[in-house]
Amino acid sequence: MLNISLQTKGNPTENLQKLITGLSANQSVLMGKISKEIAVRLQKKFLSNGGESFWKEASNSIYKHHTETTANVVVKKVGVALQRYGGTVLPKRARRLAIPLQRQFKGFNPRELTGRKLFAFGARRALGKGFLAYKEGDAIRVAYLLTPKAVIKPHPEKFLSDNEIVSASEEIIHLYTNKLYGLSI
Repeated sequence: MLNISLQTKGNPTENLQKLITGLSANQSVLMGKISKEIAVRLQKKFLSNGGESFWKEASNSIYKHHTETTANVVVKKVGVALQRYGGTVLPKRARRLAIPLQRQFKGFNPRELTGRKLFAFGARRALGKGFLAYKEGDAIRVAYLLTPKAVIKPHPEKFLSDNEIVSASEEIIHLYTNKLYGLSI
């Protein structure tokens, strides 16, 4: 809920009418400023989450737009909604998901790797889990975990809370109206 209080100097009726007229005429500009502020704060929040490239890519995929009455911020990075709300990931074209266990394999489909000859081992029919590995000399190195699904828990703390969004909006409204009209909201 957005709570707005008004303090005026001089003729309150005249000042209130100026504020209402000014906000109506410039509401689109105000919505643009709100969407920009929320996008900046969300970008900072994503970058503070750390990690390798996922949150950096998410921060770079933020898109903001506004209309006369709305301020919108959209994150276009695939997987961000899954981080926010949680869910289950199932394989699309295979029986099992291949989850990289080494940094060098991250972002690569095991079917497209040409430099290493991968082989499956350790699969248990009951669990459906196993590994994709490769030989390095006499040693066997594990490259991917094979699993029938991955359950992602929700991580709402990695996003702006509703209170943070409302607070950012209130700050922008306060700054905007003070700058334009010398009034305090």
